[in-house]
Amino acid sequence: MQGNHNEIEKRLWDAAEELRNRYAELCTNSYQECDVLYAKNDNLRRTRKLLLPKLISCEVDVEKIEVQIPNNGGA
Repeated sequence: MQGNHNEIEKRLWDAAEELRNRYAELCTNSYQECDVLYAKNDNLRRTRKLLLPKLISCEVDVEKIEVQIPNNGGA
């Protein structure tokens, strides 16, 4: 009876390990993308913090700047 219990426990452990590995495989790209997006957001916040006071006080002239916005397919 003990041998049967050990075999069942081993199968459950192997299945759980396989599930953890599959989860890690599926989610790694998402986690990496989140890290990149957090870094980009942090950069945007710092840029805004530096530029906004200069824009408000007219230290930076944006009158003749042409802005090109990429088309992201409606996103």
